[in-house]
Amino acid sequence: MLALQSQMNPHFLFNSLQTIQSMADGHMDEEIVVMCQSMSNILRYISSDTDTTVPLADEIRYSEDFLRCMAIRYSNDLDYTFDFPDEMRAVFVPKLCIQPLVENAMRYCTTILPPYHIRISGTVNDSVYTITVTDNGPGFNANSLALLSQKIREIDETGLLPSLEIKGMGLLNIYLRFKILYGSNVVFQLKNNDDGGASITIGGRYP
Repeated sequence: MLALQSQMNPHFLFNSLQTIQSMADGHMDEEIVVMCQSMSNILRYISSDTDTTVPLADEIRYSEDFLRCMAIRYSNDLDYTFDFPDEMRAVFVPKLCIQPLVENAMRYCTTILPPYHIRISGTVNDSVYTITVTDNGPGFNANSLALLSQKIREIDETGLLPSLEIKGMGLLNIYLRFKILYGSNVVFQLKNNDDGGASITIGGRYP
């Protein structure tokens, strides 16, 4: 948790302050107010405590604040949607698990021409819940997918969990945190969509 917090604060602040500076030059007062409010919510959430799990509703609100800032930054080039059944919002999930997936999707989306589309959705089927982040970017590189799949397979086969590090926070670390929480009941899927873009699905036992 400390590694995630220390990584996200400077990175987010730098980009956000640059955006606010540009908006100030353009006298975009209303957008500046929204951006500052969202930034305050985000920083309060990141630094609020060191609980390892939180209600999904908290993660959704935090991710909404993050995407609200991104939408201002990218003007009309970004649209996003959240679609979760009400019964899922009380599920406890690893803290800071959705926003890194959204940020990852944004990173790949913005390598192509806009518009950018991000969809965050949830499902509950029998005793399993899932959270899926979908984008319209270029999709996963085949080599990257193969490497990540190999590392996950090694973890599943050996039962040994590598250390979480400050550098290189990525999809594998999200998988590890869900693996620690749910063990063999973890859900983690990466795929390139038939109509373009990519999807990442995480989840576990419900409730």
